[in-house]
Amino acid sequence: MNRATSTTTTRIVGLISTTLVLNACYGWHARVDAPIPVVVAEQPDQIRVERITDPYRIVLHDPWMAGDTLVGMAGHWRARISTPIHLDQIRSIETRKLNPYATAGTLVGVVVAALGVAFLIAFMSLDCFIDCV
Repeated sequence: MNRATSTTTTRIVGLISTTLVLNACYGWHARVDAPIPVVVAEQPDQIRVERITDPYRIVLHDPWMAGDTLVGMAGHWRARISTPIHLDQIRSIETRKLNPYATAGTLVGVVVAALGVAFLIAFMSLDCFIDCV
């Protein structure tokens, strides 16, 4: 294995592991501990709302209160539209919070995978690779 391939492999493994760790760190958690205006006053980046009228959840970015209506930007980042939802129409809300158990599990998994890849690279670089197997 040449140096360029080894460097590329290292970068790919690093990119994949970073992506996994970042995704595992946060999860949606139901907010039953406080009324909706109090949660919005905490200024979360996103709130996931389940309405009474349908079973679908909608993610509101940069939410704010306008009287008795929760308002936020919904949709794809290129085509977000202001979406108002009256408080009477909200079944539940969730905010993103750090999940330490998922983060720790992912970190352990990444370390084990990195050690496995390092072992494979070391084994493949042995001179007797074909004769040893």
